[in-house]
Amino acid sequence: MFNPPDQYVWDFWTVEDRGVTHLFYLSAPRSLPDPEMRHANARCGHAVSRDLVHWTRLPMALEPGPAGSWDDRAIWTGSVCRAGGRWAMLYTGTNWAEDGKIQRVGLAWSDDLISWSKDPANPVIEANPSHYLGRNPAHHQELAWRDPFLMPDPAGDGYLAYITAQRRGTAPGKPGCVALARSADLRSWTVGGPVTEMDEFFLMEIPQVIPWKGRYILVFNADRSWVREDSDAPVATGAFYAVSDRCDGGFRYAGPLAVGPTNALFGIKLLPAPDGSPAAIGWRGYQPDGSFLGGVTDPLPVRIGPDARIDCLTP
Repeated sequence: MFNPPDQYVWDFWTVEDRGVTHLFYLSAPRSLPDPEMRHANARCGHAVSRDLVHWTRLPMALEPGPAGSWDDRAIWTGSVCRAGGRWAMLYTGTNWAEDGKIQRVGLAWSDDLISWSKDPANPVIEANPSHYLGRNPAHHQELAWRDPFLMPDPAGDGYLAYITAQRRGTAPGKPGCVALARSADLRSWTVGGPVTEMDEFFLMEIPQVIPWKGRYILVFNADRSWVREDSDAPVATGAFYAVSDRCDGGFRYAGPLAVGPTNALFGIKLLPAPDGSPAAIGWRGYQPDGSFLGGVTDPLPVRIGPDARIDCLTP
């Protein structure tokens, strides 16, 4: 697995360009006295591979902004896609003035996937209070608005962003949802309601949407403490998925993707293996001895049926 000895590695996102997979990942020094401190010290690392097994580290892709800026505390999970002749990255940012409690989404640009510059319009996407919760006292007073997954709109020439959020008015179920935002230029966004039609989860992290034979698969991740015990979802930590006939809504819970104890695969991403077949990579959390592992796993084969049902992976 990709697990640098000097860095904690956890959430990540990938993009493929001319046979090379670019891995962007959250990185923090292993010299921190507590692994949980990594969240307040996260930067965006970068590595490349041709086989998803052997990785070459590159310079950091994105750092927090200058003191006093909206993202001066940490860079959190994002995604990358081609936008015209350039590459666009949406990413999550937090700041020290708000103690990292308020999450927003920013935009960065690159010509080569190596050097990135932040857009002066940042932050470009913020939570719409008519649809989504503000600071949640049930979760560290946090406003959940993170982990944007960016893709071209299949129905037009604009872009869609799927964002981890918490909806309003979900009692007695769980408020976890995936929000949808739309943009024609990646700078101006319209935030709509959730695309998910479920209330099994308190949070649905690190979403990814995959088109599959006329349907859409939404992969997301959750801790076991975020799963409603009276739902169809197993009370376990790991990755789950939902399916819809549309990219802009109607996603319903379909099953677990990779679940298990607290060190189960997390942050799962589906991507093509070098031979073009579906594969999955993820990272591992705390081990039985209490140590934090992190690191990006080697690829696991994935079987997806014509109805978009996925065989559960064995971590």
